[in-house]
Amino acid sequence: MRLLIVSTMRNEGPFILDWIAHHRAMGATDFLIFSNDCTDGTDVMLDSLASAGVVHVRQSIASGERPQWAALRQAWRHDLRKRCDWAAVLDVDEFICVHKGQGTFQDLMGGDAQAIAMPWRLFGNGGQVAFDDVPVPDQFKTCAAPDLNFPVSAQFFKTLFDLAGPFSGFGVHRPKQKKAGPVPAWRDGSGAVLQDAWAANPKVLNLTGRSPARDLVECHHYSLRSVQSFLVKADRGLPNHVDKPIDLAYWMRRNFNGSANTAIAKRAADTAAAKSELLAAPGVAAAHQACVAAHRSAIQAHLRDPAMLSLYSDILVAGNSVEISAQVAKHISDLYRAIL
Repeated sequence: MRLLIVSTMRNEGPFILDWIAHHRAMGATDFLIFSNDCTDGTDVMLDSLASAGVVHVRQSIASGERPQWAALRQAWRHDLRKRCDWAAVLDVDEFICVHKGQGTFQDLMGGDAQAIAMPWRLFGNGGQVAFDDVPVPDQFKTCAAPDLNFPVSAQFFKTLFDLAGPFSGFGVHRPKQKKAGPVPAWRDGSGAVLQDAWAANPKVLNLTGRSPARDLVECHHYSLRSVQSFLVKADRGLPNHVDKPIDLAYWMRRNFNGSANTAIAKRAADTAAAKSELLAAPGVAAAHQACVAAHRSAIQAHLRDPAMLSLYSDILVAGNSVEISAQVAKHISDLYRAIL
């Protein structure tokens, strides 16, 4: 079966190869990637990979709307979607980790499930301050506890789904569902059925109140990386919430390092082989080095900017985020419910 991964990218050049190599080694067959206003060589990298037949690339035309949603609408209409069997929408900081079988997508697909909720696992920076051109999963090996339930982002998920199911479009966390027709057959990351009340409501974007549900699969979310790379991300902004800053609060809600996690290394040898194959394609190695150089240059520019330097120093002072107890998390959630 053909598995399509859809992604949107802006100034992610140094991280593209390792992300593609990891998911190709897991059995992803097709990549449809949208780029938007890149200045770090990401477009050159993607064009080189497209020439090698590795990815399909489209320029995302935002025209006043949120770039990620504009890209996802284009992706659903794309002919490649119609030729594939299963799909997932992933960002370049999200690495799927399958615990079942050989650790491939094929170990999950099939059966009676039409959609599988792959819960996020928030990875912190592990004390890494400087940017290093090393695969992200090899650098960052500490994360949140599996049952962390606050902040709510710890309960978010990404979806692997059957394109033949009752779906009508791509979504950031879960696909859009057809208004008329059956409720999709959903399963969680442990293979348990997600009941109709949850499955029928496409607005539900978290797994709050359910078990960790990650025995079979989870989505390792490296949303911070190093402190220096975080400055580049803060300057770039969020793809689907351009009005929300990436700031110290964003960092503190994600920098959890209390649990060691090397599960993704299960596929390391296959990933390394896939990366070597990508680097052998014409122009790819040079494009990667150019992206790395541009990333380093951007970091140095940010460290000369007073506002960015303030953010940099605040992050270094903040240290690791604290995982609060379930009781305190419930207290905070109750307060939020009372005012919303």
